[in-house]
Amino acid sequence: MWNKLKAALGFGDTPEVAAAKSRTVVDGQDPRKRFVFGMLSLSYDADPAYLVSLATKAMRQWYGIGSGKELQERIEFYLQGTGSTPGYDAYRVAFMARAGHGAGLANDVDSWQWAWRAARKIQQSYAGWTQFGMGYLEGHLAYRKSEGDADEVLSEYRNNIMARIREQTSGLWAQTPFQTPL
Repeated sequence: MWNKLKAALGFGDTPEVAAAKSRTVVDGQDPRKRFVFGMLSLSYDADPAYLVSLATKAMRQWYGIGSGKELQERIEFYLQGTGSTPGYDAYRVAFMARAGHGAGLANDVDSWQWAWRAARKIQQSYAGWTQFGMGYLEGHLAYRKSEGDADEVLSEYRNNIMARIREQTSGLWAQTPFQTPL
């Protein structure tokens, strides 16, 4: 009850989020997995695979994906590049791969394999974490603009993402070499 009350008031994490963060820390002992968390840290503090309600909502409502086959097709589409930035496309692959596992659409092994392919793509496309972050920002803003977001909303997105980039440069990114073998 106390955790739900704290979460409702905006204090602390829900039990699901706290458990997801703990599992993410344990998984992060594998440098390859920590690298993927570094990619996803632009939006999340825990692996989406462990946030089942978020993962299920993302797959079904945000992406319209209801099967493992659809997930694989979408991941391959983003790995090919959509005309967005490599950073934004690779981020989406890593997110869909992990959220797809959380939603029961992919097994853990396939999920990590897709996420590592995305991670290798950003290593090939950018010189470091900050450049990746800026590529993600550019792609995300272009996507939001194509969805019809107003300038003030885009400005808010920019500010929020820039804050996450600044936070990660002394956080997870600083602890994770950009050239981590994947």
